[in-house]
Amino acid sequence: MESVHVRLSLGAAALALVTASCATGVTTPPVDGLAATAVALPTATSTTDPVRPDPTFVLPDVTERPLTSADLAGMLPGGDATVVANTDLITRTVDDSDDAAADVLGFHREVGVASSMATGTGTAYVWIDLLADADSAHRYLIDTAGDIVKRTGGTHTPEVGATATAEFPITVGEESIGLQMELDGTIMHETAVLFRLGRIVVYTGLEHPAGVDLRVPLQYLAEDVQQRVIATLATTPVAGADPEQPAYRFETTITVEAESGTWLVERSGFIAGSDLACRVRSAGPDGERVVVVRQVAGSISFAEGDAPLAAAGAGDLAVRAVAAGCASWPLDVSAAGFESLMGATSTRHRINGVNASGYTPEPSALGPVLGSSLDGVEVESFTFWVAEDTRWIVEIGFIASGEAAVLAAALPPEWSRFGAIRMTVRHRVFDLGTTDPAVVTADFATAALP
Repeated sequence: MESVHVRLSLGAAALALVTASCATGVTTPPVDGLAATAVALPTATSTTDPVRPDPTFVLPDVTERPLTSADLAGMLPGGDATVVANTDLITRTVDDSDDAAADVLGFHREVGVASSMATGTGTAYVWIDLLADADSAHRYLIDTAGDIVKRTGGTHTPEVGATATAEFPITVGEESIGLQMELDGTIMHETAVLFRLGRIVVYTGLEHPAGVDLRVPLQYLAEDVQQRVIATLATTPVAGADPEQPAYRFETTITVEAESGTWLVERSGFIAGSDLACRVRSAGPDGERVVVVRQVAGSISFAEGDAPLAAAGAGDLAVRAVAAGCASWPLDVSAAGFESLMGATSTRHRINGVNASGYTPEPSALGPVLGSSLDGVEVESFTFWVAEDTRWIVEIGFIASGEAAVLAAALPPEWSRFGAIRMTVRHRVFDLGTTDPAVVTADFATAALP
């Protein structure tokens, strides 16, 4: 397969023949070997339905097929793969993190990966998100494009929004949406294609100066990613090859020492599949707060203190954000972004009631796991433990010092304002496969939350 750089470095003459049939506007001199076309970008107020290709399009069945972040990383055409867990996506979404939390839960997003790379036409960005099923992926595709158009969502990154958008038709995958955007806070523009393959949603984008039409090279980029997705799916084992994820109990503690005092959040509870029972205790100089959250079959209940549980509606985004943050880390070592850090050297020990192998990566490895550059951050320690003969993480711990804004991916959203901090994180998993899933669906009065 050709590299992305080769696919994007088309000659101006060949590209001009294609763009003449699909672009409008006044042609300007070629940029980086491309025939550029100035295109006005009116502000859109709604998103059209995705373009659906020929119904004979064939895709391997991926509804039940187990896919990991490593599988998704193999679909990327280049650049350094960064695993984007749900908590990272929420904390990085600057414009509306509550909406991001609601999307993660409502559309059953499991995990995602991202990369960027330099090409002959500018910087290319690729995001790949894995949803629970094709219907969730369809709705996630529509919602993501709608958020961009409404200026409430990210473009090639959750931190950058669009100030104006215009749609264009394009056929990739099973359904697709093309967008041309003006980027907020910069003179650069971006052309992007969002498309779906089964329960996978792909975002491909090219950043470029104003007045440059890159719809054709972007089509090549999107098709290249599509080929990689299908190639990965064709070689990925079918369901049943990996053991089913067991139910488990968890305890996560985050302690932050800041100039304003010491702050603590403790999350504890049970997880069985997509069902969750969680108790969150927050303590700091301004007092203490205890809330409980229960998510069963997609329905969320919430209570504060000793109050009775009440159903959370679709608009209760703060409650949904609490539920999304409860799990803290995926149980699967690959989904958590740790698989590549499992070197040949390990330590065997009994951890949280199971035999496990322990790993101590280089401090710099924490940055990609958190999806942060960790600029100016000192990582004092970083370890994790994986149950022997399984893929299940039983403990994660690290200590880091630096600016809270840089460490925001590992913090509750409101803590990113604390300035210089020293953060200690410990996440532990107990009762792997021995927790009765019925405990999660029981009322909190009888659930015996830790």
